[in-house]
Amino acid sequence: MAELYGNLGEYLSFNVSSFLKQQSLYLSFSVFSFLKQQILYRNNKKSKLSKSFVHVYGRWDEVPYDMMGEILGRLNIIDRIRLGGVCKSWRSIVKQKDIHSAPSVPWLLLPHAQNCNSLSFFSMSEGIVHSIKLPKAAQGGWCFGSSKGWLTIARGTQDDPQVFLLNPISGVQRHLPSLTTIPSFKDFVDVAWDPNRITSFIRKIELSSTDISKCIVAAIFRLPNILAVCKVGDKEWSVFQGPEEKGLSYFDIKFHEDKLYGLVEEEEEGSFESHTIELGSHEEAVVLKLIPNVSACAPFLNEEETEFIGDIGIQKDGLESHLVESDGELLIVSALMNILFSVFGEEDEEEDEDRSLDFIYSKTTKYQVFKIGWSTSTFTRVANIGDKMLFVSQSESSSLTAPHFNGFCGNRIYFSEDSTDRYGLDAPVPLVCQESGVFYLDDDKIERSFPSINLPTQCQMCWFTPQYPY
Repeated sequence: MAELYGNLGEYLSFNVSSFLKQQSLYLSFSVFSFLKQQILYRNNKKSKLSKSFVHVYGRWDEVPYDMMGEILGRLNIIDRIRLGGVCKSWRSIVKQKDIHSAPSVPWLLLPHAQNCNSLSFFSMSEGIVHSIKLPKAAQGGWCFGSSKGWLTIARGTQDDPQVFLLNPISGVQRHLPSLTTIPSFKDFVDVAWDPNRITSFIRKIELSSTDISKCIVAAIFRLPNILAVCKVGDKEWSVFQGPEEKGLSYFDIKFHEDKLYGLVEEEEEGSFESHTIELGSHEEAVVLKLIPNVSACAPFLNEEETEFIGDIGIQKDGLESHLVESDGELLIVSALMNILFSVFGEEDEEEDEDRSLDFIYSKTTKYQVFKIGWSTSTFTRVANIGDKMLFVSQSESSSLTAPHFNGFCGNRIYFSEDSTDRYGLDAPVPLVCQESGVFYLDDDKIERSFPSINLPTQCQMCWFTPQYPY
């Protein structure tokens, strides 16, 4: 893992389109070699049936559809794009939706400035950084997450706050409803508006499918912590009111088997509640299933306490939890953090409203994995996940089988944590609480590829799984 992460801090950068052109020739030779082997195999098989069989080789750009399908099934997204660049005939086959590519190891979205014209992604499987130029319409905003191969970007003014989805591979953009249709956005503007802090209002956006024309979009907004859904093209968000007496606070949301699951904070374990969210003017609804966060009351988690030494606060066992789908099951993956912060302002024994955060440092110390027992509303801790490797971040989380990828091992969690929202919307700059690394479940060891670094609160490192733009 150290070798794969070795280039991460170096920020190697190059243009992806140029890189793909250079690599397509190399890939074509590899494909030609494979095709030659397949054709020889088929011809030799036929020759046993007919001694008079004559070897006849067809045109290389007229490869049988089934053979190309076999090739595409072994290629990841980048190799698929390279293959499509060889010729028009191959490109037409590459664009077929019914031929799926091999799974890809997620890329890590690296920090960026607001006025940048490109985004950088670190590919662990290749050990390099891809730099992808942003369409002009997407420049000047903040990328704050990803889902199903789409980046989520926000920009604009308090009167015209824009949130949209971007497929960085194809450059396709799709706008989401205005944030002004969220009732609490006005409160956010009154309390903490800053044109450079628009992403502070959005905790997460989750898509139900890679097909943007059919998918449902779910989002967690802050101030207060609320859930809303929509479809691409809608004029407004449909807000889930929820039980008023509970005042739900969401750790994470995840679409799974045509339902939306919400991991919520509760004082004690409870049953899994089901609700229905109507989708605006559409004649359909979203089924929401709420999961109480077992991590909040698990034996390993001590009562959350904060100690002060002068203006320095020390908080142990801060909690961040994620929902991860693995082998058709939903897992709860929780991170424990030690958090150091400083405050300034006059201290008042009764009120501390005049005191503001000046500095935050967060350090992930441990991970725990839980399996959900749906029929019994119980949770079981998983000490070993076998050959699986989990990728967790505040926006995108996923699971892959390690033996399918050269250089990777199972029973590990690859993480990118961001604790910005733990301290509300007044989190200061610098914020030193974003880090990435690997957690080894067999011995609780953490290997940090990227130390916690100074980052603006709008910028978020997260996992991104590129999808082919059909």
